[in-house]
Amino acid sequence: MNWLSITSRIASRFKPLGKQGSKLISKQTNIPIAKVKNIPIPKFAHTMDFVEISTKGGKGKTTVTSFKDSEGNLLWRNIRKTSKKETVSTTRTYWGDNSTLREIKSQTTVNGNTTQLMTSKHIFSKDSKTLDREKLTINYEKDNTTKEVQFFEKLKPHKQHQYVRTTASRNETGEIVQTGINSNFVSQKELEEISKTPYLFAKNYEDEEFLRAIIPYSKAKQNVSDREITVLNERLSKSVEGTSRCYTNEIRVDLSKQAGNKSKIVNVTNHELRHQYQNSLMEKLENPPQVIKCKLLKQKLESRQKASLEKNYKKLISQPENKSKPLSAKEKEQAEQWAKETDNYINGEKDSVGYLKQTIEKDAFAAGFASQKEYDELIRNFFEKTMKFPLHMQGNIEGLKSVGISRLV
Repeated sequence: MNWLSITSRIASRFKPLGKQGSKLISKQTNIPIAKVKNIPIPKFAHTMDFVEISTKGGKGKTTVTSFKDSEGNLLWRNIRKTSKKETVSTTRTYWGDNSTLREIKSQTTVNGNTTQLMTSKHIFSKDSKTLDREKLTINYEKDNTTKEVQFFEKLKPHKQHQYVRTTASRNETGEIVQTGINSNFVSQKELEEISKTPYLFAKNYEDEEFLRAIIPYSKAKQNVSDREITVLNERLSKSVEGTSRCYTNEIRVDLSKQAGNKSKIVNVTNHELRHQYQNSLMEKLENPPQVIKCKLLKQKLESRQKASLEKNYKKLISQPENKSKPLSAKEKEQAEQWAKETDNYINGEKDSVGYLKQTIEKDAFAAGFASQKEYDELIRNFFEKTMKFPLHMQGNIEGLKSVGISRLV
């Protein structure tokens, strides 16, 4: 039996058309989940409601499908509006209860294309009668750019309302290209300090969007802004959270291991970008690691040559462009040590102690933790000191208990 035909407290009415040419066709409430067929069911769902409405004088239709838990709290709702021109679908997912803690995520599509994403979180304190709320709305343009607005608010009795409002735009690659921030109680100096990083603007992004948004800033932090680097979200082996590949100028971050923890994403991303900085120095050595020799030869030589790798490499480094921006004495010393370790690299999956002793990894870990600390302090200060929000509204702000193995492969 199709789930739409289930009769559980069905109320069907055929009223005259309303002002908008609408009328209720059917309404089914509190349908037991055991009787629901052929539709995905959210976790913890106990009952389902289904409402069907005729619109525009019978030319359109709106359906509302809702799932609730055993206590009657709304878990999931889809509103689907269909007409001759388009189908607009809005799906909302809910967490928490209806009184003290609530989180909502909403997605709107038009003919299957996402046009808006919204995420909202609020906590109500019964003692102080204070509502703390943060809300991000992202509107997607046809050229895959975005226009965004985000609110951090505190509402108190007697119409006391404090807020910080941010705006942002992203280009088609997901990089933040324009930002704005204002408030009715925070000083301009503090707002300008917050605006120096993309972290608050991107705090409520999905993980992959957050990764794309922080890349330009992270590249600048690791001195590789002028280096073309491909950044990929990819599932890696069990103990590996990120890798940096020097022969292809790319880094890979396994977001599935981060569980929405933006702090860890910042750490792993900067760790891997630091390896790219190390590569940029090693490329200027007269005798770089073997994998970098191969990379540079591949870039310069139009076809494979039968002569030895060493002979071809000596010919390559004699070219003027490879002698520009020479290394300082300190950079050369570092690069030579990193080159030795790269040629004799200790894989952390085979020898975790030896892996951590390598200076090339110590340097990358230091860069990752420094960036993570910057992120944590900015978010913590904003939530605790500026907004005075409860701790659990900050998201995953915690020390990185275990960083996965980062390999140069």
